[in-house]
Amino acid sequence: MVYSIAERVDIISLYFMNNKCANRTAQLFNEQHQDRHVRRKYVLELVKKFQETGNVANKKREIEKPIVNEASEVAVLGQVHLDPTLSTRQLASVSGINRTSIQTILKKNKFHPYKIHLVQELHEDDYDRRLQFCEIM
Repeated sequence: MVYSIAERVDIISLYFMNNKCANRTAQLFNEQHQDRHVRRKYVLELVKKFQETGNVANKKREIEKPIVNEASEVAVLGQVHLDPTLSTRQLASVSGINRTSIQTILKKNKFHPYKIHLVQELHEDDYDRRLQFCEIM
C-alpha cells in the first residue's frame, strides 16, 4: 500500500513518541486510520529509510538516457551498411551501444525493420522459360 508523505511523517512521529516500539506504532496508526492498515515491518523499513536519508519520501529513480552522438551514429550506420541482416541486439553486442539507442539511430535515419525472405532462386534458363510462358498466354 502506498502511503502519503503526511502519513509517513505520522508513522515516524508515532514511532518516536512510543519509545521506538514498532508494534505499538502500527497499532496506534491503525486505530487512528481505520481505512489504512500498516504493518510492523513497514514501520521498521520506514524508520530505517528515515535514519539513513533523513527523508521519508521515495528516492527518485535515475533513468539512464540513451547516448546518441555523431560517432555512435556513424558506427551503427556503418555496421548496418556492411551487414544489413544484423539485428539490433547483435548490433548492440558488437558496437557496445545500448539497443534502444540503436533503435533511435535507425529510426532517425529512416531505416525500417524487415527481414529478407528468399523465396526462390533464379537460374540462367529461367529467362527462357518465362518468355515461353508469356508467349503462350
